[in-house]
Amino acid sequence: MAMITRPKLLLLDEHIAALDPETAKTILERTEKIIFDNSLTAIMITHSIPAAMKYGGRLIFMRNGEIMFDVNGKGKEELTAEQIVAMFKKV
Repeated sequence: MAMITRPKLLLLDEHIAALDPETAKTILERTEKIIFDNSLTAIMITHSIPAAMKYGGRLIFMRNGEIMFDVNGKGKEELTAEQIVAMFKKV
């Protein structure tokens, strides 16, 4: 429904939260295709660190309204999900 008006910015707020893993994967793949096919900018809010790392070009991790971590490009590729979880446990 969000694509009916052809937005320039697509806001995705936990759009895979209540889905089983296989359906979530399908939705993420379709979302990625829509974003690239329509040259959109997207902001995806998710609790799924693996999904954020796979599909996000820039990652901003927040806790209690504060930015804890902000990385894009090559820096993102050097991190593992375990390292990110560890950062949250330190705070």
